[in-house]
Amino acid sequence: MQFEPYPHQIYMNFITPARTFAAVAFFIGELGDGLNYFQAMYLLGLDWNESAIGLALSLMGFTTLFMQTCAGEIVDRATVDRRLLLSLAALTTAGSAMAIMCVREGNQDHMLMYVTKILEGIACSFMAPCLTALTLANFGPEHFDTIMASNVFWGLVGYAISATLVGVTAYIFYPNIKLCFLVIGFSAIIASVLTRFLPEGHPKLGSGFRVDNGRNEDIETSGHVKDENTSLFSRKDYEAASYWSVFTERRTLVFCLTGFFFQ
Repeated sequence: MQFEPYPHQIYMNFITPARTFAAVAFFIGELGDGLNYFQAMYLLGLDWNESAIGLALSLMGFTTLFMQTCAGEIVDRATVDRRLLLSLAALTTAGSAMAIMCVREGNQDHMLMYVTKILEGIACSFMAPCLTALTLANFGPEHFDTIMASNVFWGLVGYAISATLVGVTAYIFYPNIKLCFLVIGFSAIIASVLTRFLPEGHPKLGSGFRVDNGRNEDIETSGHVKDENTSLFSRKDYEAASYWSVFTERRTLVFCLTGFFFQ
């Protein structure tokens, strides 16, 4: 006689780490860039001039550009749980983006937008490194490409759905269209809740360190990496390469130059 699995067994079989990562990536993707295109149109409706709008949005872009390297370094060296960093980054990004709801009618409250856009750029810089490090920490280099491809895909789907929801919300509640930015807040809250269900993985592996005896079978199919005491991890001290050795490595230089000219 064959028994049917209990409901909680079905639930546990369905909610795998890979699917949890995809769900988090989906709601992180809904945050996007704070829906800057919608914010620009909204500020135009409040009689902001084009130069002030361009400065506000550019401040976020330049802050994100300069913070990306620092954010990756901080995430690599972090001793706190990266899931906590990811949650804080998501909530801060959403809170800063939603500050536009406090902008009053007329060409005013510039400093509020400038400061919150800088904060949004800083917080937004941490989301991708945190999610990437957690993915590597749980699935190792052997499965990293597959899971990250899934994360990127669902992040883009989340961004597209977020833009659609914002447009529909603005249409329904017109002329009180600022309510559409609540979509960002709800996405951040859900992402933070789901982040609690992500496995932490091994912090050193998440920082990109090599592991001894790293074979596919050493990483559990569920996405959890074996404990540090197992043969997967060496007992020697970990040491990161210097910036000089990284940036003078030929393949790294070619990769950076390719990305630069692509942009």
